[in-house]
Amino acid sequence: MRKLALLATAVFAATGLPAAANATVTLNNGDNSLTEQIHLDTNADNSDVLTVTGKTDGGLQVLFTGNTNIDGTSGNGYAQINDAAGGGVFNTLTITPGNFLGYTGYEFSIMYDGSKDNPIYLTIAYTLVGGGGGSFVFDPLAANSSPFNKLLYSNNANVDFRLAADGGDVIDSIFLSGRFGAGVNDPLAPILEEKQNDVDGVRDALPEPSTWAMMLLGFGAAGIAVRRSRKKGLATQFA
Repeated sequence: MRKLALLATAVFAATGLPAAANATVTLNNGDNSLTEQIHLDTNADNSDVLTVTGKTDGGLQVLFTGNTNIDGTSGNGYAQINDAAGGGVFNTLTITPGNFLGYTGYEFSIMYDGSKDNPIYLTIAYTLVGGGGGSFVFDPLAANSSPFNKLLYSNNANVDFRLAADGGDVIDSIFLSGRFGAGVNDPLAPILEEKQNDVDGVRDALPEPSTWAMMLLGFGAAGIAVRRSRKKGLATQFA
């Protein structure tokens, strides 16, 4: 069993399965240099729906899901996500891969309703393939708030943010929200628009850890069976 455990560790390392405990995800200013720009998927219904479908030229499908019905529009070729009904009811957005494993890089900009006097505290949360995750919370009153230094009441400057994962980690969902204040009970800030979406996608699905464990146990059982068969054959020869 000790050999099987060591083999499992080696297989996980060789396949690059993410280790959530050692997540290396950073948030930086974006520069629109990722490999695939996300457009609207023209084969999907993207008007007044809960989930808008985007697609890259390379065929990656990206899903944008709001807390309420949203619209997908195009601006400069990019998918843009807006409130379908208006009235400030659109306030959270989840971004997930539709037909691929996840992201090692994701870039976007987001604009909030800045009609209130108090600043917006932006939260960018993520989860990882294989478990785990984290979040970045922007305090607009902090003295040094880079890379968020242009975001106060609304992102009128279209500042791009980039989530980047390395060390074998792959992001499988991104969650955007904002609040008018630092407290968890402060009201959510309505999203005016989310756009400028670029992605570095990981296309090939990796086996789940449980699948690898079953495969390793199967290999081990097969090895034991072969060994017993050989011993039995030798015993028969000497008999």
